[in-house]
Order: sequence, then C-alpha cells, then structure tokens
Amino acid sequence: VCTKYEFRVLESSPTRWVTICYKARETGCSWRCRAIKGKREGFWYISQLHNAHTCRVGDIGEAHRNLTALFIGNELMDRVRISADISVAVATQHIYATYSYVVPYKKAWYGIQRAFELVHGTWESSIQKLPGFFTAMTTANPGSPVMFEVLQTDRGPADMMIRYVFWSFKPCIDAYRYCSPVIAVDATHLYARQVRICNPFVAFLYYGGGHLLPLGFALVDTESAEAWAWFLNCIDVCITRHPETCIISDQSAGMKKAVRGMTAFREGRLHHRWCLRHLVSNFNKKFNNTELKEMAYRAGSMVAISDFRAEMEKIKQMNEAAYSWLVRKPLKKWTLSHDEDRRCGNMTTNLVECMNNVLKGARRLPITAIAHMSFVKCWEFFCSRRDEINSMTDNIQSLTPPALAFYENALKKAMSHQLQLFDRHSLRAIIIIHDVSRAREYRQFVDLRRQTCSCGYWTKYRVPCSHALRAAKKINMTFDDLLIKTSTIESLRLAYCSSEFQPVPNEEDWS
Repeated sequence: VCTKYEFRVLESSPTRWVTICYKARETGCSWRCRAIKGKREGFWYISQLHNAHTCRVGDIGEAHRNLTALFIGNELMDRVRISADISVAVATQHIYATYSYVVPYKKAWYGIQRAFELVHGTWESSIQKLPGFFTAMTTANPGSPVMFEVLQTDRGPADMMIRYVFWSFKPCIDAYRYCSPVIAVDATHLYARQVRICNPFVAFLYYGGGHLLPLGFALVDTESAEAWAWFLNCIDVCITRHPETCIISDQSAGMKKAVRGMTAFREGRLHHRWCLRHLVSNFNKKFNNTELKEMAYRAGSMVAISDFRAEMEKIKQMNEAAYSWLVRKPLKKWTLSHDEDRRCGNMTTNLVECMNNVLKGARRLPITAIAHMSFVKCWEFFCSRRDEINSMTDNIQSLTPPALAFYENALKKAMSHQLQLFDRHSLRAIIIIHDVSRAREYRQFVDLRRQTCSCGYWTKYRVPCSHALRAAKKINMTFDDLLIKTSTIESLRLAYCSSEFQPVPNEEDWS
C-alpha cells in the first residue's frame, strides 16, 4: 500500500498465502510473494519474494484495491485496545499519516468496526462468552449480583436467548450504604445492533465531593415499560437498603408506566421524581420562550412553598397557558418545595449524563466487552476517589470541599442573624433575619433536636442552614455536630474503602 502498487491474491489457505501484482496479466509484471505458516511456532514466513515491479505505478487515488476495511481494522487494533472511543476522523487521519491515502468515511467506519471485532470478537461470539465472564467476575468478587431474563427460541428447549441482563459490583453496593438514598437512572444507545444499554444507574453522593457512585448496569432489547420495570426491580432487590429511596429519571412513557405498575412505589418503599431539566426542556418545546423556561426552572428549584407560589404567579401573568401546563403536572414530581424531602436537593440527572459520556466508548463494544469495561471503569473510579480522599485526610479536614464551602457561606449569613428565643429543654429557637434587599424582617423557627428549620434548607438539602448555625452557637454546637454523615470525609472513606475490587481472570480461565 505504501508503494502504491496493488496486488491480487492467487491462493489463500490456513497454511499458505500467494499474491501477485494486480497488473500481472496485463503487463506481465513479475512481482510475486509467497508465505507459509510454520508448523511449530505458528508464525508466517515469506518463502518466496520477487521484490521488483516491472509495471508502472498508476494513479490510484483514494481507491487502493488493498486498502480494505479489514486492512484498516488491523491498523487500528492498537488504538482500539487503548481507547474504545475512537472516531472516524481519528481513523482517517491515522491512515493518511501512515499511507498518504484519504479513506472515505464509510470505509473508515467499517474499518473501525472490524478493529473492534478483531480485538473483542463479534457480537455473536461475545454473547456466548457473557455467562463465563460473569461467573469469573462473581467468583473473584463475591456478592456482586448478576440477573438474566431469557427467552426460549424455536430451536428447542435447550436453546435460550438473552433478553435482559443486569449486573452490579460488591464495592459499589457497599459504598451505597454511606450515600444519600437518591438514585438517578438514565438510558443511552449502542452504536450497533439497535440495542439499548441502560447505564449508568447511580446514587448521588450529595456534598460527598460532588461525585457519582455508579450502582447498576443493564442491557435490554428496548426501552419499554416492561424493561424499565425489570431493571427497577433488580435495583430494589439487589441494591436499595434504605427503607425509602428516591428514583430520579426523565418522563419517558415507559418509565411512567413501569412506576405505576410496581408494588415498591405503591407501598412507598421507592419514590419517583422527575428530572427538572428534562421537564423544563419539554416545557420550552411547547412554548418556545427562553424567559418562561428560566422562570419554570426557578419555580421548580424553590425551597419554600411561598417562593414557589410567587414565581408561578409571575408565570401566570406572563402566559396563563404555560402556568396551566405546569400546574397540571404533579407538583411533588418536579418541584423541590413539594417533593416531601425525598430528593436531598438533587433536581436533575445531568451528572448521570456526564457519567454516560465517560462510558461513551463502551457503546461500540460487543456485550461481554461492555460488561468488562464497566468493571474496569468502576475500579478506576474508586481508585481516583480514594486518592482524593487521602489528600483530604492529609490536610486534616473533616468536611468534604462542597460541605466546607456551604458551611463558610452559612457562617457568614449566621453572623447577621438575631437570636430572639432559645428553649434549652426542647432545643428550639426563633431566629430573626433582617432582609436589607427587601427592606423587611422575618423569622425562622429552628428545631435542633429534629434537625429542621422552617426555611426548608436543612430538610431539603440535608445540610444545616445559617439559621441552625445561629441557634447551635447558643449551646456551642458545631457544624459537624449538625451535619449528616454523608457530608464528612470519614463517610467518603468508608464508602470507597470498605471493600475492594478483585481482578477478573483472563478469558482462558473462564469456566
């Protein structure tokens, strides 16, 4: 290919490969190459080579006969091993830099697919390997749940087809015990076979460093109500240990139907909430008004019911149809002020989509490679978080950076608050706040024993507000005394260091 000559294969067998110049029949060119496979080592040897072409080099352009998708795939194998997220642009640039050919987009795309097949195998062969991988993974990491949903084919009772598969990892499940009981779920697409992969399903570590904890993964045939119900049931059975866990998702029809049909939601063990960003996006598609969109987002994010009503009134005055569209939606599903303190302040699934981008390269892979990549990525994720936690510990810091920032901001506000009344018996207080911007004075009622404040922030965000800090100062209580455990570095350390990943054996050792 580099010399811009083309060749024709005369003979190709498991032990012998013979080629001649493509123009040999026209020009009588004597170039010829013969290779054989060694009997012992298994390597190929060139046994005969007429290295000189007697024909002239033609103008081949982009259509070199031997620059096939398989050839390109072999060239890209090393890159695919390093990163699964390789683009067509990267592939064409690599071929041009190496061989000075501009490969058409379609051929480069097929070359990438062949590279993945050469490294990871085909989809068909990968499906056959999947049970072996999960057996090896669960043997090395006991307590990691794997669940299959299979269908019987027409070829006999022993022939089964995988419909759904769910998996998680023991360290992720153990870490969830130290997190807020909020799980955000999302779905993305594979680039091949028209299959969907629901990933990642994660729990928010609110004020735990601003990070996500990947919890569970699933491969399903379609994003239907049945598939969502099956996945959520796996989450309920295998992962959730908190008596009341909040699930945040978009408003897809399949998800809504799945939630309505699940006993866990009807009994109150699971609570469903909508991603505010998705709702506002649908709202904007309906009314196409940026100002209204921003007002709707502010309304959903308000902590106090009075502030929510004030913002909704502004929307009503501007567009009554938009107001009616919003109030028809169940308020507890999309507003922080009416969500019954389930969200822990998490309004969107934006961070889930960030994690989807991290695993974007997995979408090109066959099924077993996807499962293996999720294992490796989760392990890498835990390693990076442990390094961050160790650096925090070295600085003798008890609060995570977000909790520390919240504390410093709340402390500044608390200094301007006035303590009107403090009951040492019940640990209740009345705090007077002077709002200079609105030229008014108002009161908030704090209960240190129940960890509540009438402003709503303490229960909504699970972090002490400035009013609580002012009341706690009366009896020398600190921010740490009022803080829930998920905002401390010790809780993070327990989450990421309580159990460890163990390596999965090589494929040759899978049973």
